[in-house]
Amino acid sequence: MTANLLAELLAPAAADMAAVNALIEQRLHSTVPTIDQLSGYIIHSGGKRLRPVMAVLSARACGYLGDQHCLLAAIVEEAAHGTRAIRMDQWRSVTVPVPPESEQQAVAAFLDQETERIDALVAKVRDAIERLKELRIALISAAVTGQIDVREAVS
Repeated sequence: MTANLLAELLAPAAADMAAVNALIEQRLHSTVPTIDQLSGYIIHSGGKRLRPVMAVLSARACGYLGDQHCLLAAIVEEAAHGTRAIRMDQWRSVTVPVPPESEQQAVAAFLDQETERIDALVAKVRDAIERLKELRIALISAAVTGQIDVREAVS
């Protein structure tokens, strides 16, 4: 993957990733200069950013407009690199938006309906494939036994 393509793919997450980096820097800040330098290197080296990028892009793809996804991405990133364990107080500080039960039920009903529709289409396609296989066998058999003349179709 070229650097330009990667930059283009990550562009929608740039502002959120800046917020994630700021949160990580804030949470890892230390009065010990070496630790501050090390945490700065980890954050600004550009590597190992897949988890937080996926978190912020997923949140935006789902229409989330808040900022809690940046905190969650920072917490998960810290834990993934062994810089910190995820403590219960960190999890408690993350607000998870949950739609009303009626909306959840409407989404579930819609997904059930669409799944049934897709399953029906898959069944129709499988049936069509089986019929086409049968017709192919019948056509080959008719051509081999001389029931149909295929010489003109070939030339």
